[in-house]
Amino acid sequence: FFIAKLLIAAGNIVGESPTIRDQFIESSLTQNLIDYIDQYHSHQGIWALCNLVRGIPPPKPEFCKIIFPALVQKASNFQTPDEKSMAEDCMWTLVDVTGESVILFVKI
Repeated sequence: FFIAKLLIAAGNIVGESPTIRDQFIESSLTQNLIDYIDQYHSHQGIWALCNLVRGIPPPKPEFCKIIFPALVQKASNFQTPDEKSMAEDCMWTLVDVTGESVILFVKI
């Protein structure tokens, strides 16, 4: 419960400030966040990860190379309603970051 609240707070903070977002990215915490999401299938973790791409200017392309595989994997592998919601968050994030329409085929 505490970690979920912490992820929500972190997502709020990094989503509202490109400066803080970039500091978070540079701190190497992103991989820890991705590992946590993989281990616990955390919707709050996905939400925080999605907020890391918000803001103008957008994050550096090197960062996007790190998170894209995690976003694509979570968007294409869902089985429960909560995982479907996580997949939708991932899809919106991919669209936001690429500025393009992203179409992934997912099993329904």
